[in-house]
Amino acid sequence: MFKVLGRGSFGQVVRAFDHKTRRWVALKIVRSEDRFRRQALDEVRMLSLLSRADPDGQGHVVRMLDHFEFRRHPCIVFEPLGVDLYEALKRRGYRGFPLAAARRAAHGIARCLALLRRHGIIHCDLKPENVLLTLPPPHQRRSGSTGNNIDVKVSHTLMTTDCEIIPNLYRTFVHSPLMKILPSDRNYSR
Repeated sequence: MFKVLGRGSFGQVVRAFDHKTRRWVALKIVRSEDRFRRQALDEVRMLSLLSRADPDGQGHVVRMLDHFEFRRHPCIVFEPLGVDLYEALKRRGYRGFPLAAARRAAHGIARCLALLRRHGIIHCDLKPENVLLTLPPPHQRRSGSTGNNIDVKVSHTLMTTDCEIIPNLYRTFVHSPLMKILPSDRNYSR
């Protein structure tokens, strides 16, 4: 492990080198408390489903590369990505991106949401902090400019499938960015 990339109530994400595959990764180390462990298992299950549904990565969902447990801490290995959209805006003095870059980002987010919808998943915490920037490989970058050629991937930090459908509302038992709405035979429109 080399650098902490982020911290949250779930645990932390660190930049690490995977000696087995010989590449840099983002490693999410989840706290060992039962509620976080359950959420991590749900996250692994949903990310596995999304990886199978989108093998070529066109859905703009962050890629889980592997997962394991270390001393009762669930660990999820992700592809390394850039800063989140909020941090990028902050670094730019809160000036927006060029129109072409904004269109690319909006297109990536829309593709991600379409993929989630096809699988009955609702992202409940879509915000700039959960949209990570990716840059093209160095040989495809234009010198001195990264504004027009950014791309995005949508991440989600905690997930759950525990939800209850009540009239005109969706309520989750745990506040989470990603939840699966289970089909219901009930008709709540009256």
